[in-house]
Amino acid sequence: AAASEATGFSDFKLEVDEVPLLEARARQVRLLFTELIKNAIQNRQPHIPLHLTVRSTTVEENSYQFSQGKYRYADYVKLEIRDNGTGFDEQYATYVMGLFNKLNPESEGMGMGLALCKKIVSNHYGAIQVSSRKDIGSTFIITLPVAQPVEPGGLGEVLHPPLPASPKY
Repeated sequence: AAASEATGFSDFKLEVDEVPLLEARARQVRLLFTELIKNAIQNRQPHIPLHLTVRSTTVEENSYQFSQGKYRYADYVKLEIRDNGTGFDEQYATYVMGLFNKLNPESEGMGMGLALCKKIVSNHYGAIQVSSRKDIGSTFIITLPVAQPVEPGGLGEVLHPPLPASPKY
């Protein structure tokens, strides 16, 4: 219900795994999910019901440090957001993440949503990538650290799972 309220579109099925707790700016991560869902809606196939899935796992990755003991392993949440939309040719995977870049000039929006997603993930010391197949759909893989590096000022809020494990919409 929250996803349809945030996007203004209710004709889609959303399946969400339980997402592990992680430290994050809750408003930014909610915006990240809203923009990814809006992107899927804007690029849905016209005669097929939109289906989105969010899968998550916890992985251990090497986190390079610029200080003493340069390498450190840390836990990350790996999110896989998959849709059955129009997809695109894989050669545009980097392009679509850029500011004001959009592949379909007829779609709504200005080409800012995925660039905003990239910035939000970067603000959380994470990574985002996309793979896609024309007429099959797209998959966004987001990797975020479970614990944020300690900084002056800190994050100010801890995100509990950005979307609850959900019933089908």
